[in-house]
Amino acid sequence: MPSSELRARIAEHVESIALVNTHDHLTREDYRVTDPVDLLSLWFLHYASSDLVSAGMPPEALNEIRDVKRPLDRRWKTFEPYWERIRNTAYAKALLIAARDLYGIDDINRRTYRALSEQIAAANRKGRYREVYGRAGIEVALWDALDPQPQTIDTTIFAPVFRLEEFVGLRSRGGLAHIANITGIAVHTFDDFLRALDQRIDDRAKIAFGIKFGVAYWRPLRFERVSRAEAESLFNLANGYMARKEYDLAADTYARV
Repeated sequence: MPSSELRARIAEHVESIALVNTHDHLTREDYRVTDPVDLLSLWFLHYASSDLVSAGMPPEALNEIRDVKRPLDRRWKTFEPYWERIRNTAYAKALLIAARDLYGIDDINRRTYRALSEQIAAANRKGRYREVYGRAGIEVALWDALDPQPQTIDTTIFAPVFRLEEFVGLRSRGGLAHIANITGIAVHTFDDFLRALDQRIDDRAKIAFGIKFGVAYWRPLRFERVSRAEAESLFNLANGYMARKEYDLAADTYARV
């Protein structure tokens, strides 16, 4: 079999494989469709904007190019020099692929940005996520929605997950108050803490498919197996420390006043 024919068969098979997107932060569609969007406001809202800043774009300029109330031509003039600096980064390459595959535009430049913006604006409607996922061969996505609402989620393509950072990252009495607020359980003891944790999981399990931990930004992902007695002892120690610390902060504030 000729190598070109073999490559074509392999490519065809690979393209037919359904994918699972294991991490997504998409804006709720009912929110997204209510706001006007264009190339700069939508596609440089997050990841690629970090490359722009790394390339020297001031924060105020980043805010300016995202502002759809400003003329697009003026925003493009601000944006273009930094785009030329980042167009070979991975984030920029992803946008170039999207422009080509979704809108039939081979490049993002001064000749194409108006037409691309018009197409992006026209596509800002309900059902767009389903269209794009279908084109990409994505069967389902784990949606990392921090507070998913069941009536707004298309569970035929999204599997929402939720986080428990308020429990894993507990650092203050204010954090305990937050746990009480979201669970309805006042946390004074370790047993209260565990009951609140169970309550949170039970509540979220009605709409979520799994739990997401994003704690690697501020602690290792290794979780030691410890006895209940050891965990309770550490909880009591931390609880007492948090109480004393906040008392000291309050006293210091009072003294300054």
